[in-house]
Amino acid sequence: MWEAAHRVRRGQVERLELLQRAVDASEVERRRIAADLHDGVVQHLAGVSYSLTAAANDAPPELAPLLRESSAQTRQAIRELRSLLVEIYPPELHRQGLEAALNDLLASCVSRGVETQLRVGPDGELPAEVQALFFRAAQEALRNVVKHSGASHVEVDVERQNGRATLRVADDGSGFDPEHGPDGAHFGLRVLRDLVREVGGDLEIDSKPGRGTTVCVEVNT
Repeated sequence: MWEAAHRVRRGQVERLELLQRAVDASEVERRRIAADLHDGVVQHLAGVSYSLTAAANDAPPELAPLLRESSAQTRQAIRELRSLLVEIYPPELHRQGLEAALNDLLASCVSRGVETQLRVGPDGELPAEVQALFFRAAQEALRNVVKHSGASHVEVDVERQNGRATLRVADDGSGFDPEHGPDGAHFGLRVLRDLVREVGGDLEIDSKPGRGTTVCVEVNT
């Protein structure tokens, strides 16, 4: 019996070690992809935009408007790529912490006309792995707010009490059946459940059609 229990425990430790290596590798890969995009495609598009603007200044009157419009579209593509870079590898999370990174995420909601509120408790800095989990959880929840909920207001709260950290994302949108998720969101919610489960945390999704949605993640710290 003792040997069987020992084998089970050893298997659990090995699985956790493999998971940590996979998470670390994933973070490294996201960082590499973000750096490649920033130093390659984004910089190239920026150069194209400058060239189009310069060409428009010297172009015949019948071509100048088209060149200026092309330059504007290129700048929009750059903005969208930079937003994608924040999602792939959020620099503010690693440089300035969770609150700054969450503010970056909420900026995408504000740009779409959604009122936002962020509250981060003062009870000490969270461990890096918890910050990363909360960022990914908030990212998925806010992605669903923008794409599916039609919400006009969203609140994000982070607090830490009695060795337990909590992230709460609440919106006043259309709501949905948590068992199935809105169209296009079920996979993201399933991935989120797996992420929270792997670190021994708890995920609760409180939502009903027409009643808004609250996503709550709790982990030990």
